[in-house]
Amino acid sequence: MTEIREAKKTDAEAMIALNERLSRETSFMLLEPEEVSSSIESQTEILQRVSGSEDECLLVAEQNDRLIGFIVANRRPFSRVRHCFSIVVGVEELCWGEGLGERLMFEIESWAISKGAKRLELTVLANNSRAIKLYQSCGFSTEGTRRGSMRVRSKLEDELYMAKIL
Repeated sequence: MTEIREAKKTDAEAMIALNERLSRETSFMLLEPEEVSSSIESQTEILQRVSGSEDECLLVAEQNDRLIGFIVANRRPFSRVRHCFSIVVGVEELCWGEGLGERLMFEIESWAISKGAKRLELTVLANNSRAIKLYQSCGFSTEGTRRGSMRVRSKLEDELYMAKIL
């Protein structure tokens, strides 16, 4: 059984390991494997800062005492856009197609609504059809294309800018 819960500062080492795995197994994440470098101390500080925050939330998916996914939402800081939250999600490839992404999206949306969110935003590589399908099934619409915004394996790739009005 997979549990979705708020990340705790004791998850620091497991979060580092999860981010390293995600960056190695797919090119859909932002960071290259060698860029995922965080000390346990700095990761603990991040998790401590996020814990109980009104402006950001980090949820993790845990299965058999191992983190297999995460979702984070960050509120935009300026008063005219404080109703907007940016989302980043990552799920281990082994768990794709099991509904975990949808569960994470539902949980973070519920949290964001409780904090006054009126809009959720994210970007996704245009060639990541699985994730696009997930986001569309969760009510997100494509608002634009960021052409050549990411360099993946020496090739410029487009990102889609997607959002959901709550």
